[in-house]
Amino acid sequence: MNEALIKNMIRNCFYQYHYTKETLPLSESDYRRLLEEIWKMQRDQPDAELYELIEDAVYEFITNSSQ
Repeated sequence: MNEALIKNMIRNCFYQYHYTKETLPLSESDYRRLLEEIWKMQRDQPDAELYELIEDAVYEFITNSSQ
């Protein structure tokens, strides 16, 4: 899986939640954690669409980091 493509899709997903380039709450380790989570979800759910897995991972990241 193309890591750069997934990072771009993650970033775009954050933009849907009204984050901007300046307010994006991701460090490189956060990207890595999200990538690993998405790859794990993809192994567990091989028929799922990639964008759905990314949306699920980003939503989970946002809801857990705001607590």
